[in-house]
Amino acid sequence: MGQKNSKQNPAPPYSAPQAAIDLSQFTLIYQLGKGTFCKVLAAENTTTGEVVALKYCLKEKLLEKKAINHIIQERNLLEELEHPFICNLKYSFQDSNYVYMVLELMTGNDLRAHVGTSMPENILLDECGHAYLTDFNVAVNFKPGQPLRSVAGTEPYMAPELFSTSQIGYYTSVDWWSLGVVMYEMIYADRPFRGKHKRENIIKGEYRMPNSKFTHISTSCKSFINELLQTQVNKRLGCGLEGMKKYKSHPFFKLKYQSKVPKNAIAPVPSDGAGQSAKAPNLAPSSDSLPEKIKPINWSKLNKKLIDPPFKPRGFRNIPENSKKKREKDIEGEKLKEKDKDLDLQIMIDQQNGVGTQCQVDYPALTEKFLYYDYRFKVDRQKQKRKEERIFVDLDRVARSCSSLISMQSQSQTNSIPRSTQSGLGLELPSPRSRINNLREANGSNEKISPVFNV
Repeated sequence: MGQKNSKQNPAPPYSAPQAAIDLSQFTLIYQLGKGTFCKVLAAENTTTGEVVALKYCLKEKLLEKKAINHIIQERNLLEELEHPFICNLKYSFQDSNYVYMVLELMTGNDLRAHVGTSMPENILLDECGHAYLTDFNVAVNFKPGQPLRSVAGTEPYMAPELFSTSQIGYYTSVDWWSLGVVMYEMIYADRPFRGKHKRENIIKGEYRMPNSKFTHISTSCKSFINELLQTQVNKRLGCGLEGMKKYKSHPFFKLKYQSKVPKNAIAPVPSDGAGQSAKAPNLAPSSDSLPEKIKPINWSKLNKKLIDPPFKPRGFRNIPENSKKKREKDIEGEKLKEKDKDLDLQIMIDQQNGVGTQCQVDYPALTEKFLYYDYRFKVDRQKQKRKEERIFVDLDRVARSCSSLISMQSQSQTNSIPRSTQSGLGLELPSPRSRINNLREANGSNEKISPVFNV
C-alpha cells in the first residue's frame, strides 16, 4: 500500500540532518553476526576512536520481509531505554538504501557460543563475563492496565499464557518464564521443552530434570528453575507485587563460600625414625569439612558491575589496535570472503566513498519514522510531544475565538441587508476576515486579523 502511494506521490529523497553522524565516520572491521533482515559489524568511530557494533538493514529487504514496523519499534525502544545490562543505542541514522543503529560492542561473544546449545543469540557477554541483552525487534512497550495479546517470540522460550485462547493477555510474566528456560539450558545444556509436542508440554508445564547425570546440581538451583517455570502466573517467581523481592531473596542467590584454612591447621612433619623427615601428608581439613558461610548478593554492586562474574570468556575477540591500513586489509581478507558477506560489505564500503547511494525506491515510512539519534544530544520525545500538543491546543483555542468573533461581527453586518435584496442586486459579500477588517478600519483601527488561521 505504502509503495503504491510512493510511486504516485514520491516522497522527497532522504537528506540527513546537518552535521549528523553518518556511515563515512566509521571504519568497518569485521562481521559479527547476521539475522533475518539485519547484519552486524564491528566498526570504529574515526572521530572518537571508539569501537562499536554497527547494525544495518537494507530498506528493500525490510519492505520485502514486512519488517519495517519491527525495526522502527526497536529503534524507538532503544532510545527510551538505558540500562547497564543491555547493548545501549548510541546513534541511529539512515541513507538512501540502509538504516543503521550503532550500539555498544560486547567482545565476549554470545552465550550460545559458550554453552554450545541452540539458544537464541541475543544474550551477549563482555570481556569480563557480564551478560547483556540485545536485538529488541520483537519487543513491545506496554502500559499498566493494558495487557498484551500479540504472539511473538521463539516458541521453546514462550510462556504458556502466550498460547492461551482466553484473550486475557499477559504482562512481564512471560519474561520470567523465558529466564527459567534459559537457566535450564545453561545448567543442563538442553532445552526443557523440545520435540513435536513441545507446545503442549509448555502449556501443561511438563518437563523433567535429568538428575541421574547431574547429581552435583544444588537443590536451590533446581528450586529456582522450577519456580520460574510455573504455569500459574501468580505462583511464578518474579511475578506479583512482591515478585522482585522474592526473586532476590531466593536461596539460589545466597553465595556460599568456605573459611580460609587456619595457619595452624597443618600438622608438624613426623619423623621416619631415622632422623629423616617423612613425606608430609596433607592434614589440612578438606574443603568439604570447612565451615560454610552464607553471603547474599549485593545487588547494588552487581548493577554497577563491581562483582566479578564467575565465568570469564576465553579467546574473546580483541579489537585490533593496529593501523587503518591493516584494518582495510582485514576487510579484504579471508574473513569477509564467505558467501553473502563480501558483496554486501563492498556496497557499504562504496557508500563510505559516496558511491551507490542513489535510491531506486521511495520508503516514506522509514524516511519519516526511523529518526536520527545521537546519545550525546538526547531528546525527551515525550516532553517534546506534550509541548507540541499544548501548542496545538493553544492555537485551536485562538482559532475558535477568532472564528466566533468573526461570526458575530459578520452576522450583525448581514442582518442590516435583506437576503432577497442581496440576491436581487447580485451583491458578493466579502469574506468574514475582510468584513471584520473593514469594520475595524471604519472604526479607525489599523489592526487587522492575521491570515494565520483559516477561519
